[in-house]
Amino acid sequence: MSWTPDRRLFLASAAAAGLAACGENKAAPAPAQPGWRQGADAPFASQEVYPTLWNGGAVLAGGMAKPIGAAELSQVSSAAFYDPNADKWTPLADLPAQRHHLNLLVHKDMLLCAGGFEAQSRERFWAPKADMWFRDTLDGPWKPFRPMPALLGETVAVSYDGRLHFASGRKPVASGGGFRDLHDTDKHFYWDGKYWEDAAPVPTARNSAAGAAIDGKLYVVGGRVWPFSKTNNDPQVTGNLNVVERYDVESDSWETLRPLPKPMGGHGAAALGGKLYVFGGEEFDGEAHALSDAFVYDPATDVWEAIDPMPRPRHGFNAVAFEERGEIALIGGAQKPGGEETLTAVDILKV
Repeated sequence: MSWTPDRRLFLASAAAAGLAACGENKAAPAPAQPGWRQGADAPFASQEVYPTLWNGGAVLAGGMAKPIGAAELSQVSSAAFYDPNADKWTPLADLPAQRHHLNLLVHKDMLLCAGGFEAQSRERFWAPKADMWFRDTLDGPWKPFRPMPALLGETVAVSYDGRLHFASGRKPVASGGGFRDLHDTDKHFYWDGKYWEDAAPVPTARNSAAGAAIDGKLYVVGGRVWPFSKTNNDPQVTGNLNVVERYDVESDSWETLRPLPKPMGGHGAAALGGKLYVFGGEEFDGEAHALSDAFVYDPATDVWEAIDPMPRPRHGFNAVAFEERGEIALIGGAQKPGGEETLTAVDILKV
C-alpha cells in the first residue's frame, strides 16, 4: 500500500525496504578515544521508530520510510538485531503487521512491541493501535501480549524495575484515523507484570518527547504541541518544547527540572553512566529542518551541557546505550523533516 504523501501532515506513509546483506562478521572493539564513528548500516531504512536495548544489542522494527531517491513513502514491517561487538545486523521475523511510531521495550527478558499507528489508507494513516506483541528469542516468532489499556501514540515508553511506563503522547479524539483526530495528552500508565495501572499524569501534555530511566526516576524530555491540540495544559504553547520533567516511582510524583538548552521534538534520548543524553529532532518554526544538536544532563548538578553535534541531522529515531562499551548508537530516523531521506546509517558516540 503506497500513496503520494500530503506534506501538510508532515508524514504520510512509510516504505518497507527489502533486507540488505548483513554487515561483515568482524569484531568492533570500542574506540579508546571519545567521539563519533559510523557503525554498520541497518539492513532497511526506517523512521518514526523507537529501537531498544535487548540481549546486549539493539532491535529496530517497523516504522515508515522514504529513502533517498525513493518516489513514495510506505510502512515498514521489517525487524533486525544489531550486535555492537561484531558491528553486525541479523534479520528477525517481520512484525505481524506494519506499524509506525511503534514502541519497543523489554520486560523480563522479553522484547515487546507496543501500540503505534497503522496506515489503513491515505485518509486513515494515523489509526492508533493498542495491541502488543512479544518475542523471547532472536529466532522465535512474535506472539500476542496483553493489549495496552488505552490508545496512545508518539508516547514515551520506558521499562524500569519490572514495570513498563507509558507517558504523554497523542490520544484519539475522533475515530477518523487522521492526523488531526489525535490530540496531546498527559496520560501516564504502567504494566506491573500482572495488571495495567494508572499513574500520576505528566505535568505537560505533549507528543514526540524522549525519555529514559536513571536511579529510580523516569525522565520525559522536550516534545511537541500541535496548534490544533485541545488537551495541552497551555493553549498558547505550541511547537517544540524545552521542558524537562522527572517522575519518582516511589512517590508517584513529578518534578520540573532545568529546561533543555533549546526546544526539541522528535529527538532521541538514552541514559549512560548515570547521565542523560539527548540528540537531534526536527523543527517546523520558519523553514522546517532536522537537528544535529546533542546535549548531556547531569542529575547530580541539574546542569545541561552541549556535546559534539551528531555527524548528520536526524529525527524520528531513538538512541540505544551500550553501558559496557560506553557507547550510544543512533538508529533509524530521517535527515530531512517529515518523511524525507529516511536513513540506514548508524552513528555511534563513544562517551
